[in-house]
Amino acid sequence: MDVEVIRRKGRSKDFVLTRHAARECAKDRINGEDLLQAISSSKVIEEYPEDVRGLSCLVLGHTKNGRPIHVVLGNLDVDVLTVITAYRPDLQPY
Repeated sequence: MDVEVIRRKGRSKDFVLTRHAARECAKDRINGEDLLQAISSSKVIEEYPEDVRGLSCLVLGHTKNGRPIHVVLGNLDVDVLTVITAYRPDLQPY
């Protein structure tokens, strides 16, 4: 999985949000700029090559203020990424 392609698509705003992603972003107070920055600065955490939604992955990115955001991206093998969900990771130890 080429993280540079993901970052470039983030910078170019070549992504769409599912309804679920929009709800989760609102719940975690992730605005469009935060999401854009997170995708543009992302690092691939997990890959899901067999996902029924197509090639997808979990990335970790950060806002300009350094706040972490997890984003699950789908349709990595097409021109426009799909943001399946996005959320602020729980940083508290178990």
